[in-house]
Amino acid sequence: TLAFEIREARASDAAELCDFAWRVFVETFLEDLNCAYPPADLAAFREESYRPHVYEKWIASEDYGVWIAEADGQKLGYAVTCPCSFDHALARPEAGELKRLYIAREGQGRGIAPAMLEVAVGRLRAQGRTPVMLSVWSENHRAQAFYMKHGFRKIAEFKFPVGETVDDEFLMQLD
Repeated sequence: TLAFEIREARASDAAELCDFAWRVFVETFLEDLNCAYPPADLAAFREESYRPHVYEKWIASEDYGVWIAEADGQKLGYAVTCPCSFDHALARPEAGELKRLYIAREGQGRGIAPAMLEVAVGRLRAQGRTPVMLSVWSENHRAQAFYMKHGFRKIAEFKFPVGETVDDEFLMQLD
C-alpha cells in the first residue's frame, strides 16, 4: 500500500478541496451509485454545499474539523465534523456529526477511510460531542456496511434534500 498522511485543512486549501470534494461526490453518487438527479437539482445542491466559501467557513470554524488525506501531494480523501445539525427529533446540537467522509476511487482500499474515521471521531469525542451521528443514503450499502463495521448503528430514517429531489437517508449513531 502507498503511504498517505492525514492533515488538518488550511485556509489555503479551501478552493482546491471544494473542487476535489465535488469530483468525489460525482464519482460516488452519479457514477458509482447511478443516482439520477435532475441537472437543476445538482446545480442547486452544488451552489449550496460545494462552493469554496463553504469550505473556508468550515476550515476557519472552531466547531468544525476538516481533514485531508494525501499521498505525494495528491488528495485521496477528506472528512468534515461539526456539531450535530440534522433536522430530526433524535439529533441534538451537543452531539457530534460526521458531516462528510469521502475517499476518491484512487484512494479506496488503502485504509484511508478507517484512519480518517478514527481522527474525526477522536476530535468529536475530545470536544465532548457524543454520541457521534451521520447520515448515509439508503441505497449506499457499501458505506452502511463500513459504518456498521466501525460501531455505528441505524437509529432512524429521514429525508435529505438534493435540490428539489428528496433522498431517503439513514441516521446512524456511534455511542
